[in-house]
Amino acid sequence: MFYGIVALYLALALMLYFNFLLQREVKRRIATEKQLIEKIAHKDKMEAIGNLAAGIAHEIRNPLTSIKTFVELLPQKYDNPLFREKISYFVPREIERLNSLLNTLLDYARPRKSLQQTENLLDLVRNTLVLFGTMFEENKIRIAVEIDPDLKVFVDRQQIQQVFINVIMNAVEATEGVSEPKILIAAEQKAKEVIIVFQDNGMGIENDNLRKIFDPFFTTKPTGTGLGLAVSYQILKENMGRIWVESKPGEGTKVFISLPIGKEV
Repeated sequence: MFYGIVALYLALALMLYFNFLLQREVKRRIATEKQLIEKIAHKDKMEAIGNLAAGIAHEIRNPLTSIKTFVELLPQKYDNPLFREKISYFVPREIERLNSLLNTLLDYARPRKSLQQTENLLDLVRNTLVLFGTMFEENKIRIAVEIDPDLKVFVDRQQIQQVFINVIMNAVEATEGVSEPKILIAAEQKAKEVIIVFQDNGMGIENDNLRKIFDPFFTTKPTGTGLGLAVSYQILKENMGRIWVESKPGEGTKVFISLPIGKEV
């Protein structure tokens, strides 16, 4: 009887010990997976900045060129009232344009902890589109935005901007070779969520590939990494959102993103 009780206690102690080891291992693996996801997301972000670098440099150069022109004319034309009026009007606006672009870029690139808060959706989209200005111009892509200016979402601004950049970049690449490339960004509120659609008239996606687009490292591009949509899926999951895609070869693609509606402030 005594030995039976001792054996029972030993078995219970072993079970508790192995349970402790199992819980510790699970926590370690969860932490490791989270770190890996963060590293992949950062790699994806840096890749996006690299792809946009030439266009961003061009966007920065434009206001600098305007300011430089005014400064060079200053000694000759300062006594001209019309010139002084123009420099007083245009230079501050060009500086503000430059400052806004740099703030958008720095906010996107700066690493920080995730912070969900109420954001204006139209502002998020516009701040993302400004990074694509030169790319749209060079590829003659027509952009249409149909979003209620009062629509709010509850998200991490930096993370959602990364998702938008990935989706828009894919749309730009999909419209290569199209005679009149177009991208439409629209949104509507449904109950407690906001549905955003990014629609392009590009080449579309084969049905076999459509099932794999969220798989890490899956890509059909010669120089692609296959991280963009996989990272976007994880980011949206963290922000209580969803993403799904509808596409047919030759008929373009629609990318749908669901985000929680903004909370009342």
